[in-house]
Amino acid sequence: TGFVLVAEEAGAVAGFVRVDPPGWIDLLFVDPDHAQAGVGRTLLAQACRWSVEQGAAELGADVSLAAQQVFERAGFEAVREQQAVRQGVVLRNLRMRRPAREPRALGLRPA
Repeated sequence: TGFVLVAEEAGAVAGFVRVDPPGWIDLLFVDPDHAQAGVGRTLLAQACRWSVEQGAAELGADVSLAAQQVFERAGFEAVREQQAVRQGVVLRNLRMRRPAREPRALGLRPA
């Protein structure tokens, strides 16, 4: 069972997050027009909250270098750097993890 949350602004998609299974942030995307507006931070916080509510003991993700700072601000730490080759292009990312915490420790109000 997974979780998908979409952020909208004026009827347009501002970003989305997918968590599957609980505790693994599979995908976090923010439309470039909404970068630096808190969309990624809010989506990530809600994904973490859902994972905690589902009983996840740890949160993890393979994070692009562009999103590294968003995850670090949410308490994630890099475990290792990774590389993948797609159509001859080397893509670097980071495996990041952090312990799961109660939603209140994430700076969120209980639902």
